Amino acid sequence: SNASHDFIPSKRQTEIINMVAERGYVSTESMVEKFNVTPQTIRRDLNELGAKGLVTRFHGGAGNPKALRTVPIKTA
Repeated sequence: SNASHDFIPSKRQTEIINMVAERGYVSTESMVEKFNVTPQTIRRDLNELGAKGLVTRFHGGAGNPKALRTVPIKTA
């Protein structure tokens, strides 16, 4: 068995990657509404995607992996 299999994102994770690429930042709340899943589910997706460097994890959502400094992080 090949342990170094490439990570295959789920359909939802793929859509998250696309949303982030389009907008630069996507809030967890908007993903919860769009995909009709719990915030825990989204956080699990973002943790996986973040670990692979596909998105950057923020407290309230996710942003472009390369746009770390340019993403406004809403604290409200």
